Amino acid sequence: MQDELSELKNIITDLVYISETDSAWEAFDLGGSKSVSEKKVKAAADRANSKAVTTEDAEKFFAHLTEIKDHFGAAERKAAKKYAELYAYLSKNLSGLKIIKVGDIRKDIFAVGIDQRGHLTGVKTYAVET
Repeated sequence: MQDELSELKNIITDLVYISETDSAWEAFDLGGSKSVSEKKVKAAADRANSKAVTTEDAEKFFAHLTEIKDHFGAAERKAAKKYAELYAYLSKNLSGLKIIKVGDIRKDIFAVGIDQRGHLTGVKTYAVET
């Protein structure tokens, strides 16, 4: 798993999620789990009691991040390609991949699934949305 986390860290280097704030991505391993657990994700976000939890389809979430538009500059094109690489890696290596968002205005965002060892693994960031 250390190699997988290293590979994930390499993919997300310099990758920023843009909302009302720009935030970097972090790779994580939450340990063994038989399924993608909102409870474990909320605990990892230090929001165990939060009722503001949404789940989103990973393909839908990454669709707008990987789309390259005509007006994009070099940096935006590079980011879209890195997001495509990230989504491809997560889709290939994690089963049950989904996006879990925890919080109201400040949202912790987890792209999470189960790796080959049965660990809850993925990448996380946060967004501010008002």
